[in-house]
Amino acid sequence: MTDVTLIETETLSAKDAADALEVLRTYTRASVPVLDNHDYALLLRHESGALMGALIAQSRWGGFEIDILALSQTLRGHGFGSSMMKKAEKVARKRGCHHMRLDTYAFQA
Repeated sequence: MTDVTLIETETLSAKDAADALEVLRTYTRASVPVLDNHDYALLLRHESGALMGALIAQSRWGGFEIDILALSQTLRGHGFGSSMMKKAEKVARKRGCHHMRLDTYAFQA
């Protein structure tokens, strides 16, 4: 194909990331007889509407993968992270997942 352009960037937009995921999901839906891929999110919002924390995950074919677990500094150490993890574990069990995955660079996590 000559009507495509390869673009290199270090500032990926949220739209481009979502579009890339949709390309992958479109292929997967056409290739896999039973698609077992479900998004999940827990959001902590301040009364002002500001996002203060989030757990963003997906369950896929018996696994539950947490992509993002983030808390603002003011919420750390008050049980919010533990509460979000417990809720995610409960959802994973309900979805029939037999393992969970969370990768972190923080040794204290």
